[in-house]
Amino acid sequence: KAVDVSKSAEPWVEKQERIKYGAKLFGQNGAMSHGNEGKGDGPAGQALNPRPRNLVEGPWKKGGGYIGIYTVLTEGLAGTSMASYGHLKAVDRWALTQFVNSITKNRPTEEAAKIAEFAKTAK
Repeated sequence: KAVDVSKSAEPWVEKQERIKYGAKLFGQNGAMSHGNEGKGDGPAGQALNPRPRNLVEGPWKKGGGYIGIYTVLTEGLAGTSMASYGHLKAVDRWALTQFVNSITKNRPTEEAAKIAEFAKTAK
C-alpha cells in the first residue's frame, strides 16, 4: 500500500512510513550517486570529484541531523556535485531527510522543538 505523506501537518516528525517513503525517493534520486546503501559508491558517483558523501559514516559539512540534511537537500552543497533538490516538495525532502538520518551512524542530538521551529520557517 502506498503511503500518502502529502497530507502530513508535521512532516519533520519521524515516522516509519516516512522513512520507507524516503527510502523509495532515495532510490529514485540519490542511489545513482550515493549507492543503494548510501555508502557513496553509486555508479554515477565514481566519476565525481569530490566523490559523493558516505551517508552511513558521515562526517557532515552542514552538521548532519534533520536540520543539516534538510538544508543540504534544499540548497545543495557549493564546491561539490551535490545539487539542490529544492524542486521536490518539502514533504518529500523531509522523507528523504528521515531516511538519510535513519541510515547514518553519525547522528547529532537534536531537540524536537528546535527541528519544529526550523521546519516552520524552512523553504
